[in-house]
Amino acid sequence: MKIRISYENERELAIMLDILQPLEVKCKRSGNQEGRYKKAYIDIPPVVFESKK
Repeated sequence: MKIRISYENERELAIMLDILQPLEVKCKRSGNQEGRYKKAYIDIPPVVFESKK
């Protein structure tokens, strides 16, 4: 799963990464960091749930 995040400052991105921290996520910032909003792309690996019997 991929998520695109728009943020105004690095603190906002850090907060989002802290929220997602229990998952092993990869974050890639967009090459264009100009303008009011910056973008980051987050890859989240598939999560496998064990069924309870």
